[in-house]
Amino acid sequence: MDSEDSGSMLEVQASKLKVRNAFSLVEILVSMSVLVLILFVLLSIINSTQRIWKQTSTLIDAFRAARVGFESMTRRISQATLNTYWDYDSATAPKLYVRRSELRFISGNLPDVATALASSCPTHAIFFQAPLGFVSDTATYGGMENLLNTFGYYIAVTSDSTTRPPFLTIPAHTRFRLMQLSEPSENLTLYAYTSGSAGYKGTQWFSTLLSSGSYSHIVADNVVALVFLPKKSAQEDPGGTSLAPAYSYTTAPSVWPPAATPQTPSENQLPPLVQVTMVVLDESSAARLETISGGDAATMVTKLYPQTLFQSAGSLTDSTQAGYAQDLKTLTNTLQSLRLNYRVFSSEVSIRGAKWSKY
Repeated sequence: MDSEDSGSMLEVQASKLKVRNAFSLVEILVSMSVLVLILFVLLSIINSTQRIWKQTSTLIDAFRAARVGFESMTRRISQATLNTYWDYDSATAPKLYVRRSELRFISGNLPDVATALASSCPTHAIFFQAPLGFVSDTATYGGMENLLNTFGYYIAVTSDSTTRPPFLTIPAHTRFRLMQLSEPSENLTLYAYTSGSAGYKGTQWFSTLLSSGSYSHIVADNVVALVFLPKKSAQEDPGGTSLAPAYSYTTAPSVWPPAATPQTPSENQLPPLVQVTMVVLDESSAARLETISGGDAATMVTKLYPQTLFQSAGSLTDSTQAGYAQDLKTLTNTLQSLRLNYRVFSSEVSIRGAKWSKY
């Protein structure tokens, strides 16, 4: 009897041990609930990471073309040349030596530089010559890397209806676009205006090219601002605005024949530096701007520029004072108010061909 009792007790204890080693239904449900919660948190983190990565990648892709265009533009501006030389002011009655050049450099507000483009092309433009060796007839002139070209950069608000392939049937888009003027070396027309005319002060050497439309092409889409500020070195001009207080700079002679006083600093002389600023939208923001403007180019310009900007250089750093910094802040505030994503590219370009002298 004792052995039977002890045996039954052992069985009871064993069964109790078995019960204690198992999980109850409630414990299993709680564990599954915790596991599901952990999985939900992990999936949320993964989805957020993927969304941020996708948005970042999209922005990088959207601004890649603009970055490439900006780097190409600044590199070419740094190669601008005038081949300035000294000569008598008069072949018959010389009185003094003056700087001479048949080449030209001009930058500044579009109304001052190219009046015909001002209504549809906001902010600034720049035109110059550089030994870039760009030719259209590569079979004859290829390999001549130092041939002279006329180049220029400006913004145009245009539709792509005439530039897209004819097989595309999707609606045309109106966009702000960074345009490049590039005249092939074998077609260079500059000397027809400047050679033999020391006092030539006109702009036909590039305005006729713009009117023809033959040498302009798109560099990057969605560029809404382009600002050029010619500058002296920081040691000579700490404020950075004395050389071009209204942004405008031209190497064309101001008075001809020269008076018996030194020529103006810009006459036949390149600026030592040019500060280049470019503001770009991403494609989704550009599409939104087109939508709220009804696809009208003039309305798109008015939306971003309800007031005149970048006319006076003023202060370059203090946005509380009139000038570049305040105008840039005004523009970016406008972009933010319209919920447009943007990026600002800025660089100070040193012009290698500049031989700066006050006289």
